[in-house]
Amino acid sequence: MFQSAAKGIRESVYGILRHSNLGDQEIADHGSGFMIAPGIIASVAHVLHRRGDRNSPLHDIIEVIRSPDIGLNMENANTLAVDSVRDLR
Repeated sequence: MFQSAAKGIRESVYGILRHSNLGDQEIADHGSGFMIAPGIIASVAHVLHRRGDRNSPLHDIIEVIRSPDIGLNMENANTLAVDSVRDLR
């Protein structure tokens, strides 16, 4: 059952890469999210913050890729909203 369910949701699972330049240092983190509507990917809030710390600023650049497309070019994404208070851990 899990195997067939996983095949069904694979199309909606996204990898998320975030990065920021802090002077001469680049910080990069990664996470995952799910497409919940066309063009809308939901994830936990700490995925968008530097070093996964919800008290840190959001990353400057966010890129996403659909699970079946791993190995191809990532797409740039924008943050629509962040609920750091109710962030899931």
